Amino acid sequence: MDENTFYNRIIGDNEYIVYQPLLKKISKSTNSAILLSSIINKCSRSKNGGFFKFKIHCNHPEYKSGDSWCEELNFSMGEFDGALKNIGINKNNPNKEKVQNALVWYYTDGARRTWYEVNTEKLKKALAILFK
Repeated sequence: MDENTFYNRIIGDNEYIVYQPLLKKISKSTNSAILLSSIINKCSRSKNGGFFKFKIHCNHPEYKSGDSWCEELNFSMGEFDGALKNIGINKNNPNKEKVQNALVWYYTDGARRTWYEVNTEKLKKALAILFK
């Protein structure tokens, strides 16, 4: 298997929450690997390459019951925050080098929706190193 086959396997799974042990090597923890796999999968199905999702249940008019990160992955807020910290960075962070090196970018818009996007270039480079 090479990095492209592995990447395609992640984005092809729409039904389940997938734990890819290999992703733990680039994401630092099991929870981060699960979150990264979920973000990759959702981004691959998005028309614009990114998507928004709420961290926890809320009263936002666009929130759908059971569709927050913590509900979907059965993570506590602390588990989610720790997982995201290992793989992502706020896209508006002034440290441009950190932004370029993150596997995931996120930001919250004026409507209080948090958007997620995969840094595909960085992800594929990290996977290529694993498959050498």
